[in-house]
Amino acid sequence: MFKRLAWPLLVLVALLGCSAEPDFELLDGSQHRLADYRGRWLIVNYWAEWCEPCRRELPELARFAREHAAAVTVLGVNFDGPPNDELRALVSRLAVPIPVLASAPVPQLPFTRPSGLPATWLVDPDGKVHGPLLGPQTEASLLGALRAVDPAF
Repeated sequence: MFKRLAWPLLVLVALLGCSAEPDFELLDGSQHRLADYRGRWLIVNYWAEWCEPCRRELPELARFAREHAAAVTVLGVNFDGPPNDELRALVSRLAVPIPVLASAPVPQLPFTRPSGLPATWLVDPDGKVHGPLLGPQTEASLLGALRAVDPAF
């Protein structure tokens, strides 16, 4: 009897889990949920073309993401929010080396649009938001910020 009831219940749970709406979409078209990043750090960086410190910081963020790929995902958000076609062209022209969100993540992600740039938020493995870190970040500053929250990092 239990087996007969358990199977439909498992199917229902699986279907409900698969039907959840994404929280955000990347410029490459892939869709994600904040819950997809539980158990790892998520670093979200706001940048703009006209922000020279932002442009200098992007390669550093990409290097950090590569060197800490087992524990960290780095995503970018364009502060100006141009339409996706314009944003794709901008990302291509500037050779932005990190994945970029298709649109600003508010209200999907739990932080607000910054008043200055560059601005970086840290979302810890449990989903708690830390930041913003204002100004250009380096590997040392990111490691310091992560270790301030999690000394084991």
